[in-house]
Amino acid sequence: MVESVQMNDLNPRLIHNNCDRPDITLQSISGYEKLEPVPLETAVEPIQSLFSDLPHDVSIAKDATKRPTDGLTPDESAAIYLYTLDIKPRSLYLVLNEILFHRDRQKLKPWLPYLRLFFNGLFKIPSYTMKIIWHGVKADLHTKYETRKCYIWWGITSCAQSIDVLRHPAYLGETGVRTVFSIECLHGRPIKTHSCYQRDEEILLLPGTYFEVLSNVNTGHGLHVIRLRELPPPYVLLEPPFSTLGTEAEMSSIDQILQKVYMMNKDNAEMPKLLIILPDPAYRWESEDIWKNNFLLHLVCECSVNHLHFAQHPGYSLPNAEIFFQIYGLYLKQYMIPLAQYLLQLKMINTVQDTRFWSTFQTGLNRMTDILNRIEPNPITADETSKLKDLVVPEWTTMSNLYRSITNDMTIRWVCKRHYPVDQSQLIRRLRDIEGISFDEQESEMTISGRLDPTQTSRLTAILQRGLRIYTLNYVYYSPPLDQLVKAFCRASIITVCHNGFLSDSNDKSNMERIQKLCNQVIASNPFVRQAKVTDGGGWSRKRAGIRDALKSNNSLRSFTFSGSMTNQIITEIMATLKLSMVLTTLRFKDRPLPPRGAETFAELIRSSGTLIYLTLSNTMLKDEGLHMIIDAICANPIMQTLELPFNHLHDKGSLYIGHLLKICTSLRSLDISYNEFSAIGARRIFDKLKLNRTLLHFNIGLNNLAVRSGKQTMTSKVPPVNGGELIGTIIKSCVIEDSRMYSLARTLQDQLTLTHLDLSKNKIGDDGATMIADILSKNNTLIYLNISENRITDQGVQAIANALENNITLRHLDILLQQDNITVFAMVTFRSIRPDLAIR
Repeated sequence: MVESVQMNDLNPRLIHNNCDRPDITLQSISGYEKLEPVPLETAVEPIQSLFSDLPHDVSIAKDATKRPTDGLTPDESAAIYLYTLDIKPRSLYLVLNEILFHRDRQKLKPWLPYLRLFFNGLFKIPSYTMKIIWHGVKADLHTKYETRKCYIWWGITSCAQSIDVLRHPAYLGETGVRTVFSIECLHGRPIKTHSCYQRDEEILLLPGTYFEVLSNVNTGHGLHVIRLRELPPPYVLLEPPFSTLGTEAEMSSIDQILQKVYMMNKDNAEMPKLLIILPDPAYRWESEDIWKNNFLLHLVCECSVNHLHFAQHPGYSLPNAEIFFQIYGLYLKQYMIPLAQYLLQLKMINTVQDTRFWSTFQTGLNRMTDILNRIEPNPITADETSKLKDLVVPEWTTMSNLYRSITNDMTIRWVCKRHYPVDQSQLIRRLRDIEGISFDEQESEMTISGRLDPTQTSRLTAILQRGLRIYTLNYVYYSPPLDQLVKAFCRASIITVCHNGFLSDSNDKSNMERIQKLCNQVIASNPFVRQAKVTDGGGWSRKRAGIRDALKSNNSLRSFTFSGSMTNQIITEIMATLKLSMVLTTLRFKDRPLPPRGAETFAELIRSSGTLIYLTLSNTMLKDEGLHMIIDAICANPIMQTLELPFNHLHDKGSLYIGHLLKICTSLRSLDISYNEFSAIGARRIFDKLKLNRTLLHFNIGLNNLAVRSGKQTMTSKVPPVNGGELIGTIIKSCVIEDSRMYSLARTLQDQLTLTHLDLSKNKIGDDGATMIADILSKNNTLIYLNISENRITDQGVQAIANALENNITLRHLDILLQQDNITVFAMVTFRSIRPDLAIR
């Protein structure tokens, strides 16, 4: 049902069209910052003649803003309120935006005293950083925005937090000519507490906002969706009112650099955020072809500014440097270079970063700067480091000797052992004396896996009360004294609550019910909990209102994972709860069939969310009809980055919907459709769309029977390059691929210019197929991980691959175990004689 909107609830600025002149060249906006702030009544005197009764409107604004928030003065808040006020016959925002687009900047002179108060206030409001916001217009602007080009918006643009707001019939509706901008903002300013419009949050983008166009898609029914990413401008476009609030280009303080990096990575708890790339000193520098060089990634301990230093590690090999620099180039240019220069000043010496390391540091840094100035923008540019591991090492290799620590304000920092918080180390040592409690210090994970007696319970309570900070609290075992810990857990510093409920002799059904009750209480009452992971092995009560109520109570939850049984009614109620206050970025639903209309409920949630970017529906009996609903919703709100749909009985009909997704949703980076029922026909359709997609990095179609044919239809030998040559990881595992099918696959993969991970395990590949794999290796210079285990390769195939490895220097990890003939010893000896640096298993 469409929610009714009264006329006085409408915010016309959300669909005001000041986006139709992105190519206009204007002078920067300045001059206002040199004026002293004056009362609002005085500030508007030079523009008073433009309006019918501006003093009266100022009086209304000042009466509404007597107690402003965000540290604004009443006059600054009133200036923003006046901007949002509906003034007849023409509102102030309309007149001001016309002036901002005027080529004669002298026209702005009468406005400068007002702009002094207006921008003073806006710059004091905390930025709405690294989130998706939305602006729409009732016009077709897609021809004015070219993908990969950068543009400047000179007007003040109002945006909504959710695309659902713009879909309302009072705004853009669902039909007619429309253009919607999906904007990854850096400096949006949320003004609801300073606005006369109180229905929904309004985020302002300031004049001079600089964007890169990531994608421009026609989604049908008259709607074009243009994805923009705000970037630091090449020069100052809007002079800030305070000298301390310059753009990134003006940042000279390492404190500001780090603050920005940590802000961009605020939802990244998986990977370190500070990194430096340098040439590998073990190899001679090749100046003619820079991508022939070897590079090392060095992590930096995220300790205090005065003690910043490299992690004591020789560095991680960067096999696919060209693609890495394209994806992380902007991140490195903005943050790595100034960080590296600061580290050079400190020059912290240890057993790894010794005097020899520092003697070549400046030369290496100069080479990195030269590379960063050469590379061209990439549509899959990364602005945080959570996926860093995918580009450096395969999933089964541990990365980093840094520890996940949690600060007093519950943010994640990766630090060395020496800089791990002393108070936390002391509390962790006390935990080790309690049987049934384990603590992984590197991951900051506490597990309750055994019975606690009253004395142990008291000791654990005391440790929690003294301030132990925990990233993951993992319930495995229940004992009655745990009830006494509920209050302590609800007040403790815990980010993730995790329960894996599986029946056993010591952990029966009644125990799991009690554990679930404890989990619900902690999720509901602990203000620090941002992630919840709960699993039902079959022993929970049929009454699950507890988890629903817990989700209602926790407004900080960003990630929710549920797997196992649950009543249809409770699932529907949970989804309704999430839709009402949807702030999740990650939602995972596993191992339970969706209830009736479950796919429709998920689709409605996806459409209305402005934050959901990671979605897993695994083993849910989604089927093709449900897939259609989910993909339609994603394409209507194209911000999804990771979509995992394994074990869902998807057939070839679903491949049509997957193809549509790959065409429309350019934000998608990872797609998993493994363990389904696609045949070669469905795979053919999907690969046809993949060849046109330039943003997907990881694709898993493993465990589908791609050997199935229908009549004469099959995957032809002339398979075009997938994903425009941009795919990084491909899993084609257990797809019943035989040697006869390998030719077309080999042709496809040879043209992959960025492929780093390839999994062909558990197929029926023999020596002929191994020869084709060898051909891939001889021509591919990006692959770092290859899994061909559990096939039918013999000594002959091993020798063919070994011969190819003589010319391949990028492969780092090879998995070839469990062939039909036991060739392990021969393979190990053969490969290591040619490539002793290769990790083999």
